Amino acid sequence: MVPIDTSMIDRMGASTIRGTRSPAARSDLDRLLLAIAAMPLQGGVPEPPAKFTAAEFDELLDRCERSRTLGALGDAIERGEWELDDDLMDRLSDRLLIWLSHSLRLERTTLRVAAALGSASIPFRMLKGVALAHFLYGEPSHRIFVDLDILIRSDDLDEAIRVLLSDLDGVRPEAQVRTGFDLEFAKDVTIRVDDLEVDVHRTFARGPFGLTMDPEELFLGSDIFSIGGTALPTLTPTGLLIHGCFDAALGNHPPRLGSLRDLMLLVERWPEHLDDLIEMGGRWQAQAVIRRAAVETIAAFDLADDHPIRRLADVSVPWRQVLFLRSYTTQGRGYWPQFASLAVIPGVRTRARYLHALVRPSPEYLESRGWTERGHLRRAVRQLRGQLDD
Repeated sequence: MVPIDTSMIDRMGASTIRGTRSPAARSDLDRLLLAIAAMPLQGGVPEPPAKFTAAEFDELLDRCERSRTLGALGDAIERGEWELDDDLMDRLSDRLLIWLSHSLRLERTTLRVAAALGSASIPFRMLKGVALAHFLYGEPSHRIFVDLDILIRSDDLDEAIRVLLSDLDGVRPEAQVRTGFDLEFAKDVTIRVDDLEVDVHRTFARGPFGLTMDPEELFLGSDIFSIGGTALPTLTPTGLLIHGCFDAALGNHPPRLGSLRDLMLLVERWPEHLDDLIEMGGRWQAQAVIRRAAVETIAAFDLADDHPIRRLADVSVPWRQVLFLRSYTTQGRGYWPQFASLAVIPGVRTRARYLHALVRPSPEYLESRGWTERGHLRRAVRQLRGQLDD
């Protein structure tokens, strides 16, 4: 393994706030968003304007929703960090009420999904929003979430989907790319239950980094959180840390501020597990994922030199992983990771089967996406050329 020049990963990351790493170049609204995400984790955050206009505050609320930090803003106001007049407080309360009502619906659906999978003896681990809100955050309302994410073993994926469709009257809005594709190559399968999205994960990411990870390791242990007195399994601290890195580095481009906040919280809570995280990242060929997640988080929050996440920013990364990472961050990233997967899929026949599925997906899949075969190919070529937004 040849370590890369660390500045290469630095240049590929740190694009969270309007494409700049420089705190001085950030707009007032950008700085407010960072202040919200950082409170009460970091000191030295800027004060809000003496007076928000209604339009300015609505824009701030919109961006907090998109970055998943609206709960952090509510926490800051509740603790008296910022003061709002009655009109702005009503606007914030209305937004929070909508999101918290949505969270309650998701939590009820979580219990239904867990009960159905438990009855079918299918092991699972709750991921991301609902798990972090209850297991990591002191108060679940401080971490809003949009959907449910659950990890299932590959061997159990078909049965888990069947249970959600039949026992919970679920709907699969998008057909399988080709028969057997889900079990071998897919990141996740989306099922709608109670008109809510349930993402049934097989891995943490599409593309090469999702295929080189070993999800079986995540079923060797678990931690527990509860909803309404019902115990639910989530990942161990090491599993939560590496999933936090995957979400921060590969979940969105540029990374979502809420994902970076999650990772900062995870690292600050379990710094003693960073050695295990780094070792797992080596086994999974995911050092680039860990390093990019750390670089983005450090840049976004301008973290101190002695912050424990700095250790992750010093991880050595093989050259091949640098190329893989570029497939997730370049224009056409909707398709490039899929073709980069050919470099890690073992066996000529398996690669041929995978490529055939990408180029000639099933008619059912195309119909569920509203595409024709010719239109699908044209779209892929245009994205690979960087001519379409993802």
